[in-house]
Amino acid sequence: MVKDMTKGNPLKLISTFTIPFLIGNLIQQFYVLISTIFVSVFVGPQALGGVGIASTISFVMFGFAVGSCNGFCIVLAQRFGAKRKKGIKISVATSMHLYIVFTIFITIVSILLTKPILKLIDTPPENFEHAYTFAIISYCGTFSQVAYNLFSGMLRSVGDNKTPLIFLIISAGLNICFDFLTVGYLQMGTKGAALSTIAAQTISSIPCLIFIYKHYPFMWPSKKEWKINRNYILAQIKIGIPMGLEFSVTGIGLILLQKAVNKFGKDIIAGFAIAMRVENLIIASFIALATATATFTAQNFGAQNFIRIKQGARSTLIIGAFLCVVFGGILMLLWDQITGLYLLTNDPSTTEISKITIKKAARQYIDIAIFNFPILCILITFRSLIQATNKTLIPLLAGFCELLMRTIGAFILSSFIGYIGICLSPICAWWGAFFMVIIAYFVNIKKLLKKQKI
Repeated sequence: MVKDMTKGNPLKLISTFTIPFLIGNLIQQFYVLISTIFVSVFVGPQALGGVGIASTISFVMFGFAVGSCNGFCIVLAQRFGAKRKKGIKISVATSMHLYIVFTIFITIVSILLTKPILKLIDTPPENFEHAYTFAIISYCGTFSQVAYNLFSGMLRSVGDNKTPLIFLIISAGLNICFDFLTVGYLQMGTKGAALSTIAAQTISSIPCLIFIYKHYPFMWPSKKEWKINRNYILAQIKIGIPMGLEFSVTGIGLILLQKAVNKFGKDIIAGFAIAMRVENLIIASFIALATATATFTAQNFGAQNFIRIKQGARSTLIIGAFLCVVFGGILMLLWDQITGLYLLTNDPSTTEISKITIKKAARQYIDIAIFNFPILCILITFRSLIQATNKTLIPLLAGFCELLMRTIGAFILSSFIGYIGICLSPICAWWGAFFMVIIAYFVNIKKLLKKQKI
């Protein structure tokens, strides 16, 4: 259902828009968690560490594509808010053109660079083959993995956040079934886990595109509108490329952090991988809120209703505080049970001492991160808010700030205080980027409100 977010109570609109996407993101992270547990149980902690390393590398490549597509959808939301019917259709066509070009480029580059990057970050021999196999197969499915994000993003741009959830639930169910078949029954290891994800996302992305074509004719381009439009390409690249680069810069920081982690051995690598998986569950809730905030902001920016953007920012803070309390409480109460799921392994080489080390490494990271999640929440949501007003430079610079501080923390702090330095480095990165984004928000909103008064 289409939802016009230029009218109505901002808190209610953003919260109701966040919930389905939040459920979807949590489901997505849940089936990633299930897939990881399958790998740990049927293959072992070395494979778990390999998948964690591969996922970190993949974030750079997939992040660029997904971030760019998010930028394309912001332009679509602005056109929708401005009630520009022709502009909506041209935006959809332009997004499809750019999606094809980007995914071809990213697939080729990713496959060529995977092995050199794994060597560059000193991937241990026991993790190397697992990481390489998972990454290469995942990259072969770039088209399907990015497609779902683009098509669902198009639907959310016009206020439909329930349809993408339905397709995601189907995808998650299929992914778990495929994992049971490929990893559990067929014993295909990390190869099976990667193939399961590709198959599930392909099955969910195609119906999503068909749904747009059949149920939202006001979005579907005519033959004339499919022609390449230079102005729209430039407009969408202007927002899409910086957002994609921002994701990639963050991913590069994670790769460098992974390089620093790799020197601590396979048990620490496995523990860090668990912590990252759990942290991603929390970040998924922040991204859900950020997407709702960006859609709300983009529609109202297109409608030139800047006062509502400020009202939306306040609503975002209230919802973000609630999410931090809820998920922080869950982690504090159920942490041992959560980490225990990852250690239900049949691998005879995993001793009780190894399990204790793995759990300790995961716990150390989360204990430090959990109290800084509010800062991360504000960083993620307000960065999206700023981008939705066509201001992409400061969020991108904040990404470089994160990269710098994460790298300094990972290599300098860890050389003095060991693994605790690894745990502290993301926190330093969040705080550094946080100040940049908050200052940028206040400067930008002041200019917009002044413009509206004029």
